[in-house]
Amino acid sequence: MAVSVVVDEKVVEAVYLAQEQCYEAAWSAAGKDGRYPVSVSVSRGQPDRKTIFAGSFLVDGQPPEIALSLRGQELDGEVVLRRQLMISPVLKEPEPIATWEISILDASGQIVKAENGRGNLPGRFSWWGQRQDGVMAEDGLYTVQVAVWDRAGNNAAVSANFLVLRKRPEINIVTEKHGDKVQVDLGYDGKVPLAFWRVELRSGSGTILQEASGEKLPARLMVPLSSESDKISCHIHGQDVLGNKVRQVVDNILALKSREDKTEDPADAKGLEENDWSVDF
Repeated sequence: MAVSVVVDEKVVEAVYLAQEQCYEAAWSAAGKDGRYPVSVSVSRGQPDRKTIFAGSFLVDGQPPEIALSLRGQELDGEVVLRRQLMISPVLKEPEPIATWEISILDASGQIVKAENGRGNLPGRFSWWGQRQDGVMAEDGLYTVQVAVWDRAGNNAAVSANFLVLRKRPEINIVTEKHGDKVQVDLGYDGKVPLAFWRVELRSGSGTILQEASGEKLPARLMVPLSSESDKISCHIHGQDVLGNKVRQVVDNILALKSREDKTEDPADAKGLEENDWSVDF
């Protein structure tokens, strides 16, 4: 008995495999993408020949087309991870996917988190900012990359950048005495804009000497000195537009060095600031 396979009008002789007790035929795929019919011809001698349609196969040399969108908080047109980043990969032309892989890379190109799977690509991923070891990723620029492989082994990848910004805002304070008053200057030079701030200046006995609030800095306050003003504490509350909160407390602003003193000795002033400031969140 002779068995052959007819592929797109090309005849391929099949070989009998005694151990497997079956016939096998192999041929190179056509160079042009498309679907090709396959028939099996069985002959026991002329005129006893029978041809049976076996099906068809697809030649696919085109990689999948994939799009990627990120959803989170935004800052100046850039997506920012504050708590959770939503990652949505979409196949422009739906087709079965064999395997997929998603990776989060830092600014140096190192993978900080990765996951892969078989079968169709999930419609959405969520990343909560944790590295592979469970530690929270540091602030900075990151890239999410999604790669897919179809059943023919064609590969496609797409990527998008985003920021991780969890650093709490830090409000600067500078004091300067003017006779019987103390000038208090509040400043902020953080990358993320403030949403609001509020400050309370209290005497040593806890009496509120002055209160102020706003959305933007710098701001200047003038606090009168009195017999109770041997010590003036400063309590600052704030939040940036990404939701990062801060509460800063200066135990005694009268002990802070003046603007001139800081200019003359920056290193000493820095040490004093670090000792006098406490941050609680």
